[in-house]
Amino acid sequence: MLYYHQPCFFLLRLLYKTPIEKALRMLSKRFNVDFVITDPALKENSFTGTFIHQRLDRILEHFRISSGLRFRYIETTDSTQEKSKIEIY
Repeated sequence: MLYYHQPCFFLLRLLYKTPIEKALRMLSKRFNVDFVITDPALKENSFTGTFIHQRLDRILEHFRISSGLRFRYIETTDSTQEKSKIEIY
């Protein structure tokens, strides 16, 4: 497993029938974000693919195209919150 040291890119990661929750955990650690899945049916999805030099929004766009899941950044007024939150619905 190789990772680029810049926080905005995912250098190389192979996903093979990876459950959505596991894929999002990997992305959460890499990009320092929290994901909130609001539709339990989405947890049935899995992904196969290779991501090379991809930004988070591009990876999520691939997930959207392949499975129909949607995402949005959750706005917060809490200035002490360290991580961004992304809703998956």
